[in-house]
Amino acid sequence: MAAWIAASMLGALICRMVSGCKDSGVAGVAGTGGKLPQRIRLARPGKNAVLQYQIVAARRQSFDDKMWQVPAISLAAQAVLLGIVANTSSGHLGRVIAGFLAVGAALATTNLLLRQRRNQEADKAWLCRFEQRAGWLAVHKGSNERAEDVHVCTPFLAKARPHRVWIASTWVFGLLGLSASVYLMVSAGALQ
Repeated sequence: MAAWIAASMLGALICRMVSGCKDSGVAGVAGTGGKLPQRIRLARPGKNAVLQYQIVAARRQSFDDKMWQVPAISLAAQAVLLGIVANTSSGHLGRVIAGFLAVGAALATTNLLLRQRRNQEADKAWLCRFEQRAGWLAVHKGSNERAEDVHVCTPFLAKARPHRVWIASTWVFGLLGLSASVYLMVSAGALQ
């Protein structure tokens, strides 16, 4: 439990440092405090408006799908790299490089995850505004809002924002790789 809380806090800190956002924007676009920006452009009412809505909804779903594939693949790659770092039969230089590659993978994954999240949130905000203006039922709200609408209690562990948990997990692996690389370089210098 303490490890989960620490990882969640680390993820939130890294997310804020990397994205520069004060709020991840569960109810709106990242950094807007849950408010929909006024500059969102909508199609004029007509036959093309529904088609445009369907295209944006499909694109948002695509961002959502990609957002969870990237960190899963990255964690698998980082696990392989950390296996190389831990393998004493591997060459010393190879182990150091593998550790630094784990850090690079953490950086790249964080960047891509935050970009996918931003794109998904922007499309969600556009869709919510479209639904409001059209007088439709708002189906593209955040999961916390949808749960509150139907009076579903959210368990404690489900309250953490998933992208922050993934970022924290990715950085745990990245920091392990960095620590191992630094340790290997220092220990090699001490042996000579």
